[in-house]
Amino acid sequence: MASAHSQVAATFDLRPIIICGPSRVGKDTLIKRLIESHPDKFSLAVSHTTRQPRRGEVPGKDYNFVPRSFFSFMIYRDSFVEHISYRSEYYGTSKETITSQRRNRIVLLNINMEGVETVKKSQRPSARYVFVKPTCSHALQAELRARGTENESSIRKRVCRAIAEVAHAETSGAYQIILTDDDINKVYDRLESFALGI
Repeated sequence: MASAHSQVAATFDLRPIIICGPSRVGKDTLIKRLIESHPDKFSLAVSHTTRQPRRGEVPGKDYNFVPRSFFSFMIYRDSFVEHISYRSEYYGTSKETITSQRRNRIVLLNINMEGVETVKKSQRPSARYVFVKPTCSHALQAELRARGTENESSIRKRVCRAIAEVAHAETSGAYQIILTDDDINKVYDRLESFALGI
């Protein structure tokens, strides 16, 4: 008999899944694992950004890196389902990216709280919503310091933003499921079950 994780509900929900949460809570890890475990069922909507690639990032895989002028042109053409300005750079998810990635698979989007609000208001696309929250602000601070790319002022701003995001997630009713990153394997199991409808 097949295991529960290998059985997909007959009414397989192909709506995109939007995964939101503060920095360093494991969103990228969860998305990567979901796609690697089920490459025939999930794909990633790669966002566009005007920022420069970080070390190890691959254009077209991690982000679509574009000039600011091109991003502005895409906004003018109404090419995005959502876009934001963050730390003087632009980020956005294009409609074409979602369409091209579907192919009878569930498209996964990794966007922030503002992006979630934009998509929910426009209802384009109709989607399911997941929030991943840190166990506590102290754990998040430790993660950001270990990263070694942030000064103390930046860390404080990120932590304050994370606290606001968690408060919004817990009170707004915007998310179908809220996961806590205390055990990445347990979090993944819950996300997988939710995504597959099992």
